[in-house]
Amino acid sequence: MKRNLIALSIVTLVCMSFVALQFTTSCASTKISAQEKQKKKVLKTTTDEKGFQKELTEVDMMYQTAKQFMTAKQWEKAIVELERVVTAEKHRIEAWSDMADCYIELKALDKAAESYRQAVSVRPDDLSLLSLLGYTELRAGELDNAIGTYNNMLALDSLNYDANVHLGFIYDKREELDRAISFYSKALKANPEDVPTMGSMAKIYTKQGKTDLATAMYEQAVEKAPEIQKRALQAKLGASYIANKQFDKSAAVFEELVVTEADKPAHHYNLGISYIMLKRHKEAIPPLTKCTELKPDFAPAYQQLAACYNEIAQYMKAIETVKKGLEVAESKAALQVTWATSLEKMKRFDEAIEILQLAVNDPQYGDYAKKQIERQKKLKIREEKLKEQY
Repeated sequence: MKRNLIALSIVTLVCMSFVALQFTTSCASTKISAQEKQKKKVLKTTTDEKGFQKELTEVDMMYQTAKQFMTAKQWEKAIVELERVVTAEKHRIEAWSDMADCYIELKALDKAAESYRQAVSVRPDDLSLLSLLGYTELRAGELDNAIGTYNNMLALDSLNYDANVHLGFIYDKREELDRAISFYSKALKANPEDVPTMGSMAKIYTKQGKTDLATAMYEQAVEKAPEIQKRALQAKLGASYIANKQFDKSAAVFEELVVTEADKPAHHYNLGISYIMLKRHKEAIPPLTKCTELKPDFAPAYQQLAACYNEIAQYMKAIETVKKGLEVAESKAALQVTWATSLEKMKRFDEAIEILQLAVNDPQYGDYAKKQIERQKKLKIREEKLKEQY
């Protein structure tokens, strides 16, 4: 009987403990549930812009407060509220996106990228979010991360413009030029009117020495460009024509540009060069002269102008031009060689040798100057023999 009473007491104690445990657990659950309900509890009813009533929970109120801070450009305070929002509702994409915007305003691009990653983790197939993430990673200098993000976009849409054009930019920046061209080409398929991408491709072709392709791409860009972009592209097209030895076309381009953008010395210089290469030396003199007026410290213009004067037998004018150029030139050898040519044409060989001696140590013109010195000596001997004959 005693044993039965003891057993009954033990059972009673166990049952009481179990009930107590259930009560404690129930209280904790009730507390958590109450917190969740409080967050979801309607605290306010408002009317949206379409006239419909909208119920606001505690989290909605936090988010609304964050938006007010953003409107006031109080980015740090907005971030605090947004952190509260995503802590309560981790899947709230608009809060993560707004947080990224705040970090961008604060120039904390690494944190902005992380906020976008959280948004993407909620909606991994959202191309708009992926694009924002990729661009933020790109701006933050996280190029490998950006490549990964843009490749994820291409897995969803192989001709996505944003992904292809930015991958082209990244590989261009890394000097992986063939890969850059590949992605830029796909971007152009997605957006055939994309003039900046045409310009980028033309630059790469120029770097690669593919002048025909560069010229063709610049021609396409100029044709499609709005007026505000056209002038800069025309100048690059003209330079590409010069590189491709299409001097008649480069002359036509720069003849237009020296009228529409008369204050730019490069246009006048390139027009002069085009005329020189077409053997139109007299016509080259006005644009080269204008270049020296607009940019008095640009020594190559003086050298080319002096060379033109030599070609039309105005040797003293050539020497005068060379002397002006020497006043501003850092590297003087090209001008000195041109001066020596003027002296040679006037059969002043000793003076030519004296000027050429100044250029013999120049890394670019030194060997040429030495050969010209020997040539002047031979010309002098020949001239003396001719005088003896007469």
